[in-house]
Amino acid sequence: MIMTIVTADGKLIAATPGDARRPVDGGPATTGADGAVRAGLLAGPGQHLRVVDVPDSLATLTDADEFGRRMTAELTRRGLL
Repeated sequence: MIMTIVTADGKLIAATPGDARRPVDGGPATTGADGAVRAGLLAGPGQHLRVVDVPDSLATLTDADEFGRRMTAELTRRGLL
């Protein structure tokens, strides 16, 4: 599953499904085929915005704390935190 994440200082700050980069950051167009406006993540000073492929099992988690623990473990294993 593709997710867009924001990290800083070894911590996961935000995550959202899909490629949610702004077009200026290399993301898809601001409007979809239906003309709907898209929103996305923006990294602030000292933060890093990345698009990563993570295990599909993360998409089924409903507990935010469990998602944070498992996503942090996955990103640490890959050296992204």
